[in-house]
Amino acid sequence: MQVNLESLFWMCQGFIKTRGASGGVIVNVSSIEAISAFKRDMVPYIASKAGVLGFTRALAKAYGRKGFRVNALAPGGIKTPGATSIARRVLTEAKRGLVKTGYDFVQRLPLGRFGLPEEVAGVALFLASDLASYVHGAAIPVDGGFLSAWQSRRQYSGRDADSGWFEAERADPRIDTDRSPCEVPSTRTRLPAPCWLCARRQADQPQVCSPRLRPA
Repeated sequence: MQVNLESLFWMCQGFIKTRGASGGVIVNVSSIEAISAFKRDMVPYIASKAGVLGFTRALAKAYGRKGFRVNALAPGGIKTPGATSIARRVLTEAKRGLVKTGYDFVQRLPLGRFGLPEEVAGVALFLASDLASYVHGAAIPVDGGFLSAWQSRRQYSGRDADSGWFEAERADPRIDTDRSPCEVPSTRTRLPAPCWLCARRQADQPQVCSPRLRPA
């Protein structure tokens, strides 16, 4: 909390006080975890990063008319030295829980890769420049599309998202809901999003599955 949130408070307070009537631009760094918590056992981290978003919006409200533009970045899936170190430890120590978390995360990255620190820096540069002169109080994800895929997954999920069932299945009376949609493919119906159960079973080639239909 002291590193992620309290230090931010003191930095912004000092910056605003120093700049005064001259105004300026503030770009805070939050995380996609603050928007959609993904990994377990990260309550303090997620709480601090969520605080960064609230703090950013409060500053934008309070100081926008005093010449300050305030925004936040929400990075996710960035290949930093810390993330690389954790990946090496996972491989050497065979930590199954972390392996599963990493696998699940990559499966939900539409770009299919991790981002680079330079790609986050590029968005920060944009927010600090005059090109973003009308961007204010915003939280900009830099996550390879993770949050958009996560929201789509939640939108189409009829039950727990990991079960592989979707609202489209449960709403169609022709569909045999007693079986997994992956078990008997059919070309007659296509789901609006990938079946995540199938994606786990066939990690090398996740595909859009078709549910088994009852005979007409």
